[in-house]
Amino acid sequence: MDNNNLLPKLFQNLLEILNDDEYYDVTIEVGNDPYIKIFRAHMVILHYRSTYLRRMLSTNKKNNDGTLVHIKLPNILPEIFQIILRYIYSGRISLEEYDTSDIIKILIAGSELGLQELITYIQSFLIKTKANWMEQNFNLIYQTCFENDSFLELQNFCTNLTSEEPAKIFKSLNFASIPEKLLITIIQSDNLQMEEIQVWNHVLKWGLAQNLELSSDPANFSKEDFYTLKNSLHNCIPFIRFYNLTSDEFSKEILPYKKVLPKELYKDLLKYFLDSNNQSIKQSKPRMTKKNNIDSRIITTQHAELISKWIDRLKITDEIETAYKFQLLFRGSRDGFTAKKFHEICDYQSNTITIVKVKDSTEILGGYNPIEWNSDCCYRATKDSFIFSFRNSDDIESYILSRVKNEQRAIFNSSGFGPSFDYGLILINDSGLCGKNYYENQIRETEDGFYVEEYEHMKNNKLLPQNLLMIEYYDITIEIGNDPYVKFFRAHMVILQYRSTYLQKILTTNKRKNDGTLVHIKLPNISPEVRLAQNPELPSDPANFSKEDFDNLRNNLQNCIPHIRFYNLSSNEFSNEVLPYNKILPEELYEELLEYFLYSNNQSIKQSIPRMATKKNNIVSKIITTQHTELNINLETDRLKIMDVSN
Repeated sequence: MDNNNLLPKLFQNLLEILNDDEYYDVTIEVGNDPYIKIFRAHMVILHYRSTYLRRMLSTNKKNNDGTLVHIKLPNILPEIFQIILRYIYSGRISLEEYDTSDIIKILIAGSELGLQELITYIQSFLIKTKANWMEQNFNLIYQTCFENDSFLELQNFCTNLTSEEPAKIFKSLNFASIPEKLLITIIQSDNLQMEEIQVWNHVLKWGLAQNLELSSDPANFSKEDFYTLKNSLHNCIPFIRFYNLTSDEFSKEILPYKKVLPKELYKDLLKYFLDSNNQSIKQSKPRMTKKNNIDSRIITTQHAELISKWIDRLKITDEIETAYKFQLLFRGSRDGFTAKKFHEICDYQSNTITIVKVKDSTEILGGYNPIEWNSDCCYRATKDSFIFSFRNSDDIESYILSRVKNEQRAIFNSSGFGPSFDYGLILINDSGLCGKNYYENQIRETEDGFYVEEYEHMKNNKLLPQNLLMIEYYDITIEIGNDPYVKFFRAHMVILQYRSTYLQKILTTNKRKNDGTLVHIKLPNISPEVRLAQNPELPSDPANFSKEDFDNLRNNLQNCIPHIRFYNLSSNEFSNEVLPYNKILPEELYEELLEYFLYSNNQSIKQSIPRMATKKNNIVSKIITTQHTELNINLETDRLKIMDVSN
C-alpha cells in the first residue's frame, strides 16, 4: 500500500483539529481596530510550523493555572491569516483560488511568520503564472520584494525586467509612483527599447504626477510652477538623450517646457537642432534600440553588433561604419539538427554566422565563415574566419574571441558534420565539441563534448556604410577673425582656388596631405560680421553683452526689425547669426521663429514674402551675367535716343 494514500486522511484530521473548540490552548489576536479577529490554535503545531510563532510562544509560556496563552499579530489582516493558518495545519494551499493582490499579502504575512517553504512556493507561482500582472503592477512588486531579503526570486525578476525590458515598467499601471532612484536606473540604460521622445514623455508624466497641483498644459504654468517641476526632474534630466530627438519632436514636446532645462543645455540644444552641421556640440550616446530586430532565439542585437565589429576587425569602442543585417537561414528546432539538413539549406552560402546555445548552461558558442559551405570533405582556406563564445549569455562582456591562425585549415566541409571550424568548433547533429587546433584560443574551458539546446545559422548581409548618409565633402576649414570672436567656415579648395587670387596663393603653400588631414587657413583681418556701427562701445561678441547692451541695441533696431524677412533665412543662418542676438527681438516674434525653424512642417505661421531682388532665373550664359545684359539694354536705349535727336 502506498503511504501517500494515507496523507489526505492526515490532512483532513489536522483541519478538524483546527476547527475543534475543545482542545485549543492558544488564542491569536489578528489585525487592528476596528477589524480584529480572534483565532484558536494549538501550541504544539504552531511551535513546529512557524519559526516566528515559536519565538513568540517561548516568551509566552503556558501558565499552570490553565490560563490560555494569548499572542497578537497586528500587522496581518484576519482574512489573510485564516488562509495561512489552514496552510500551517494542512500543508496545503491552492493559490489559484485567490486574487494576485491577495497572494502578495499571503507572501508578506508568510514572511513575517517565517514560513520559508511557503515563501519559496509563492514566488515560483507568481513568476510562472502571474508575470504579466507583476509587470503591470511593477512598483508594488518592486517595493515589496526589496523590503524583504527573503524574496530573492522576485528581486531577480525585477532586476532582470529593469535591465532587459525596462519599457514594460513605463507601461505599468502604477508607473507614476515608482521611486526616483528606480526611474533613473531605467532611463540611463543603453538597452532601453523606446524612442527618446517616449522616454521624455514618461519622465514628464512622472514629474507631473509628483505635483498633482500642476496643470497638464504648460501654457498655464506660472513661474513657480516651472520651478516646482524643474526641482522634481532635476536628477532625471541628465539621463535623457535629447540629442537623439528630431527637431520636430524638440519643437513640439520639449520647447514648451524649456524652463525646466538647465540654461546651458537649452542653449546647446537650440544650436544643435537649428544648425545640423554644428559638430562642436557633444551629442548623446544612442540607445541600443532594436529597430532592426534580429530573428534569433539565442542572441540579441547587442551580440549581433559585437559580432559585426569582429567581422570588420574593429575595437569594441569603435563605431560601426558598415551596417549588417543578420538573415536567419537555418534553425535546429525548426529544420532539424542533422548534418544532412544543414547542408541542404546552407551549402553554397557565404558570409555566414553559426550560433549555438549549449544545453543546460548559459553558454553561447559561434563562428563566422566568410566563404561558402559545401559537402566536398575538404579543408577550405580563409584568413577572416573566427570562433567565439559568451560564457554568460546575459553578460555581453563575458566573451572569448579566437581568430584563425592556420588559414589553410580554417574551415572543414563534410557531409557528415554540420558547421565545422576544424576542432575549434564542430557540430555533429545535436552535439558538438571545442578544442584549439588551428585557432588562436580555446573558446571553452573544457574540451569535453556538449549537447546543443538550439543552434542557428545566419547570413550577414552588408548594407550601405552608415556614414554615407552623413558625408560632407568640404576639404578645407577657414578661421576668420581674432580672439575673442573667431568663427570657423568649411569650404572646397577647388572653388576657392578659382574664385580668389589671394586664396589661390595661400592654398599653393598649404597643399592637402596624403593622410586626409584637412587644410586649415587663417584670415584674422576679416571680421565674421558687420560691426555694430551705431553702438561702437558694444563688444563684437554678443556673448559678452550685458543686459544694458542688449537694451541699447534693441532700441536702435526696433524700427528695422519688422522689415527683416527672417522667415527667408535657413535654419543654419538663423542659428548662427540671429540666435545669439535673440534678446533684441520681440518675444512673440522670437517664439514664432523658434517654432518655425525647429518644426519644418508648421504651416500655421505666416511667412515673409520673398524679395524680388534675388534673380534666381539668371540668363543661360557661361560668359556674361544679368548685369551685363542690363548694361547692354541701357546702352541701346541711349543709342536710340541719340538717333532720335539727330533725326
